[in-house]
Amino acid sequence: MEEDYVIDVYNYTDNNYTFCWNMTMEECRLGPQRDPLSTVIPMTLVYSLILMTGVTGNICTCIVITRNRYMHTATNYYLFNLAVSDLMLLILGLPAELYQLWYKYPYIFGEPFCILRGLTSEMSTNASILTITMFTIERYVAICHPFRAQTMSPLAKSCQDHLVHMDRGRCLRPAHCPTIWHSI
Repeated sequence: MEEDYVIDVYNYTDNNYTFCWNMTMEECRLGPQRDPLSTVIPMTLVYSLILMTGVTGNICTCIVITRNRYMHTATNYYLFNLAVSDLMLLILGLPAELYQLWYKYPYIFGEPFCILRGLTSEMSTNASILTITMFTIERYVAICHPFRAQTMSPLAKSCQDHLVHMDRGRCLRPAHCPTIWHSI
């Protein structure tokens, strides 16, 4: 096997070179399997803290908003959406990222998970950005058209903003939102 041989050569890249003393071909080609412990341990602690507080905080946010009727406002619907988006990113992305801090290669999760991880990251980021955009539009309507904003229910307001975005994107209206299109 090629990986079993210890080599004693130079590894040239972009006029810089590193020595590959006492390394396998794979280590010389791909680099060290893990960064130094002085980097990995603090990053692991920070990632673990972010994971625990993020999951706990976002789950608590979702529970509080769903259980309390008085919290069913347009603003809290947006916060709920942001919490779900963050949960998706935290649960599906951060554990794999944490694993890769310790073991850069070989990638054990397989190609489907790699694709799902990238897709989830992009979806979560886009959902967060679009939610903040829709929240901004809702605030615009509340400030610039206060009488129209008062006559709409909180769910109708958030659905209207959702429909504004979807109409701009030429998508179909979702079935769970009533048709409440008003020109802004």
